[in-house]
Amino acid sequence: MTEGTGATPSLTGSRVMSAWMKEKGFNLKYKEVDADHGGMIPLVLSDIFKFFKEHSKRD
Repeated sequence: MTEGTGATPSLTGSRVMSAWMKEKGFNLKYKEVDADHGGMIPLVLSDIFKFFKEHSKRD
């Protein structure tokens, strides 16, 4: 899960959802970057693809 620190009010919601998901045992990584919601995309894409690669199911 990623969020930009300038993405209010979704920043607060993302922090709450991240905490809830961790509490429930979801395999979750949470990252905040210094950007608004749209500006964060280029800053987090490589982390997102890395996460999916690490957690992909292989036959």
